[in-house]
Amino acid sequence: VRTLDGITRLLSSIDANRRLVLSPVGKHFARISDEYETSNSNRITSQSDVSEWNVLIVDDVFDNIAIAEAVMDFNGASVHHAVNGIEGLEILETNAINLILLDLSMPDMNGWDMHTQLRQNPKTADIPVIALTAHAMQGDREKVMNAGFDGYIAKPFSVTTLISEIKTILD
Repeated sequence: VRTLDGITRLLSSIDANRRLVLSPVGKHFARISDEYETSNSNRITSQSDVSEWNVLIVDDVFDNIAIAEAVMDFNGASVHHAVNGIEGLEILETNAINLILLDLSMPDMNGWDMHTQLRQNPKTADIPVIALTAHAMQGDREKVMNAGFDGYIAKPFSVTTLISEIKTILD
């Protein structure tokens, strides 16, 4: 189990076959049914309370995840994280994510490829995806927006304005 704060809480129990079962505990491990489908009623807007946000942060640099997660958590959002697109897609299979902050350059599956798969899947096609990236050269914002991302935030981002920048994008 990989954690950012070094603490993982587990609930232990014995199943019917007398095997030890360990289950993660906490809002970061909330599970939903396999029949979950994104619906417009779950879609967040700039008017949504941050406590309604269920955010997936996908980045291969743990410091970036930790800072973004701390800002989201401090403001009341539920947060999940992955270190590449493959892990991100796996998290989406079992969690009701309604906002994705996505790095573009990662190993195994980059953000560009993950975004393409998100838009091709009817269950994830309507989830707002914001590129949170170090790609900050002239023309990078346009490239991201032309690819169909909902927004673009360059790294390093400001911890004091991250929430308001996301709300502006969601307008």
